[in-house]
Formats: sequence, C-alpha cells, structure tokens
Amino acid sequence: MKMATKSGSLSNSGVFSVEKEANRLLNSGATFSEVTLEAEAGGKKKPKRILHFSDGCLEEYTDDELDTSENLVEQPAINPATLPWMPYLWFQTVTAAAKTLNVCDYLGENLANFFGITSPKYQYAIDEYHSYVAEEVEDKRRQELEEEAALQWTAQQQGEIVEMQDMITNQPTAASAAVAVHNTV
Repeated sequence: MKMATKSGSLSNSGVFSVEKEANRLLNSGATFSEVTLEAEAGGKKKPKRILHFSDGCLEEYTDDELDTSENLVEQPAINPATLPWMPYLWFQTVTAAAKTLNVCDYLGENLANFFGITSPKYQYAIDEYHSYVAEEVEDKRRQELEEEAALQWTAQQQGEIVEMQDMITNQPTAASAAVAVHNTV
C-alpha cells in the first residue's frame, strides 16, 4: 500500500499548484486510476520510512513542504554563568523545582507499587463477583448432570421393572411345565 503525499507540480515560486495540475488532468482526459505522481513517472522515489502493520505496509514519502524537522531552529542552552542575579536565581529555582518534581514522581510511583495501591479500589468486590458467577455456572452444570443421571437411572429402573413384569406374565403354568418336562425326558 503506497501513500502518496500530494500529486502535482511546483511552480517557480515554490508554491504547490493544485489548480494547474487538476486542469492539466481534466484536459488530458485521465481518470483517477490513471493519475501517477511526477516522481514515479520520472523515476523511483525512495520512501522516507516504511511502517509495517499486521494488515500490510505503509510507505511514507518525503515532501519538502511537509518535512519540518529540518526547518526547526534549536534554541541554544542557557549558560547560567552569564545571567544576571535575578534571572540566575529564577533559572536555579525552576531547575530545582523540575528535578524535585521528577524525584517525587519517581518515588510516588515506586511506593504505590510497593504498597499495592495501584490496583483498583474495589478489586476484592470484582474478584468476589467473578468467583460467584463461576460458582453459579458450576452449580448449574452439576445440577444438569444430576438431573440427567436421575433420568437415566429412572429409565433403567423402569426397564428392569418391565422385564420383571414380562417374566412374571410369561411364566409357564404348571400343566405346560409338566408337558415341557415330560417332552425332555
């Protein structure tokens, strides 16, 4: 995936001329997919940086107008030895205050971690709720298993009762038992 910063041409004064480029493209009859950057048409432009993401890559190209990192003027560091007394005292006060704030911030963060006050105020209630919900789910699952086992047990008992009733009703009578014994002898 390419990211083209701007397409068009620079006029002699260095001002970006969007209108001239748009008119040129309209007059040539080019569609949006046919438009190319001048840098790509003349040669391969090297990306300023390439960003890799999980869904692809993004190439950023430099643009003289947008590249302000080179145009920044760094302020020289203040030499306290050359300052008059009042600015010198103010400089020392601000420096001491900034260092004190950084030390307090560092110590506060480490003490908070040591005493465990970085966790949420009602974490115990949140943990109790989650354990209660997990226990409810476990009880519901156990109750369903018990009901299923009870149904299987009753079905098995009813099946045994039916078999016993069949055995009782299908018992041979005394006369038929005598005939069966007589035929076998």
